[in-house]
Order: sequence, then structure tokens, then C-alpha cells
Amino acid sequence: MEMESHMKSLLLTDLHLSNKSFKGASLLEHQVECILDIVEEEKPHEIIIMGDIFMQRSPSPSALLALRKIINRSLFYAPRITLIRGNHDSETKADDGVTALSAFNQVRVITHTVMCPLDKRVYIPHYENQNTILDALRSAPKDYTIFGHFGFVGCLNSTGDKDFDISLDEFNNPTYLGHIHKHSINWSGDNQITVLGTPYTTNFGEQGKPCFYGVTDGEVGGPLNNNFYFKDIKSGPQHLVVSYKNLIGHFDIYKKLINESKYATLLRINIEKDDNIDDALIDQLEVIYMDFKFLPLEELKEFDQSEYQPHRELFTINDQILEDYVDKHNTSLDKEEIMWGLDLLKDEDR
Repeated sequence: MEMESHMKSLLLTDLHLSNKSFKGASLLEHQVECILDIVEEEKPHEIIIMGDIFMQRSPSPSALLALRKIINRSLFYAPRITLIRGNHDSETKADDGVTALSAFNQVRVITHTVMCPLDKRVYIPHYENQNTILDALRSAPKDYTIFGHFGFVGCLNSTGDKDFDISLDEFNNPTYLGHIHKHSINWSGDNQITVLGTPYTTNFGEQGKPCFYGVTDGEVGGPLNNNFYFKDIKSGPQHLVVSYKNLIGHFDIYKKLINESKYATLLRINIEKDDNIDDALIDQLEVIYMDFKFLPLEELKEFDQSEYQPHRELFTINDQILEDYVDKHNTSLDKEEIMWGLDLLKDEDR
């Protein structure tokens, strides 16, 4: 019996599996369904998930079981599954590689940089110490492909902050990255740097963002970059923001978009002062979550706004302040819960 000469690889990143509800709406089952839909559609021989598989550093039993379900179903097609540790997957910021992912011993878990001569690949997990990432990038042989969980100058993390100062000039190899939620393609000379993005939206600030997964169908042991392409994702959580007037004016279109798709929709409706809500109409929409955001009663004209521009941030909350609070106060809240609330506030400001 002849062995197959080709191998299909599936690339995913930033699943952010979590049983934490969004104001009563749980996304976990819809996240799992989305990933399994992709696996069933592609039937890959190999799967690489490039970090932030979990949302919380200490994932709940439900999140752990969700990943186990994904792995068990995927192993039916893909005997090779690689999980790269992301910043959300690390127990602490110590860069020691301690992660709940290591409990899944039926797959390969990347906790520290790994170079694979057989596949000509380098796997670089998330490191708080940027120099560790730079050392790995600089030591990679020229004909290797890099997979990692970090950013670079010119891209922003999920909260809209620049948290890496790595120049694109440091990328001397074709590279595929997690960590950055929005898909993008950049170039460093002849080398393509691909940010895959999340497979679904994770907050209302990401609404309307196109979501992709990556697929390649090449020769066994050959370079991943040959025949690599992206495919749209058509299921999973979908955050949607619409004005009430637009919703009513195109109701049949929105109803079809929401009710006849495989998306699990979280809907935010922007309300103006003269809107009269038709509850019977709104109830026809099959969403897992809905809220209303009231727009300002009076829009200020540009010349009415203050021209004052402070030379520094007047007030900011960062990771260190939150960690100090958790360490020094007898609070039942963990850092991830507080950061989730901070993300919501930043979401509101977008």
C-alpha cells in the first residue's frame, strides 16, 4: 500500500476558549462548533494552533474539556496537532513555559522555542522578554518557516495597544503569527509575514472583521508556503452593531443574515432619541445576546469641541497596576476578570 505523497495542513490561532458568559451569553459551545466545522470541512492531516487557545491563564474545567473535544475529533483526521503557547495560555508572566496545555499529551505542545530540521520549521511561543523572540528570529535558518505568537511594530493587540517593538526587518523567513486579532499580510523583503487573526469576533470592537483560517496542500516534508491559501469562516460567534433605523429599514436583510446563517450573533443596536422600538419586530431575530446603546442626545459640532491636547496620559490602567491590586488586596476577582472589564470599557471607546 502506497503512502500519501501530500499533506494538508490547517492553521488556526487565538481560539480564546472560555466558559465565562458575556452578560449571560456563553460563547464556548459556539466556539467549539466553529472549529469542528472547519476540521470536518478540511479533513486536514495536520493542525497548527498558534497560541491563545484559552482565554484565561487558569482555564476552567469547561474550557479544558472543550479543547479535549476539539483534539479528540481532530485526531480522527490529523495525527499531527501542534499547540503553541500564547500569552493567555501561560500560567504567569515568568516565561517559564508552565501552561495547562501541557496536560494534553496526545498532541505536541510548544512551551519554548523549538527548531525542527525535518520539517524546516521554527516554533516560537509567546515571551514577555522580547529579546528571547529576537534571538529565535535571528537564529532561524533562511529556508525555514516560522510559526509564533507575538506581534511587531505597526500592529496592535486585542486591546488596541502596541506591545512589541520588533521591526519587520527582523523577519528573515516566511512567518505565520497569532496574538494579533485582525488578519493582515506584511512583507520583509521577499518574506511574507502573515497574521492569521481570530476565527471569530471576540468583542463588539471587532464587529465586521473578516475571519479566516489557513490551509496548505503540499508534499510531505515540503515547505508550508507552497499552495497556501486562506478560506472564509462562516460560523462561530459574530458580533454585529447596527443603528435601529438601519435595522428597520433593511429588516429582511438583517433577519436573513442573522437567522439563516450558522453564526451565533451578539447584536448591539444603536438607539437615537426619536427611535420607537418595535419589540415584536426585534423578537424575530434569533440572537444569543442583544443590547441597546443610546447615542448622545446632541452631537457636538467639530468647532464646539475643546482643542486641549494633554502632553501625557492623564490616567491609565495597565497590567502592572492590576497585578499590584490583586497581589496586595484580599479580592475574589482575578486579573483576567478585571482585564475583561477593562476591555469592555475600551470597546465602548472605539
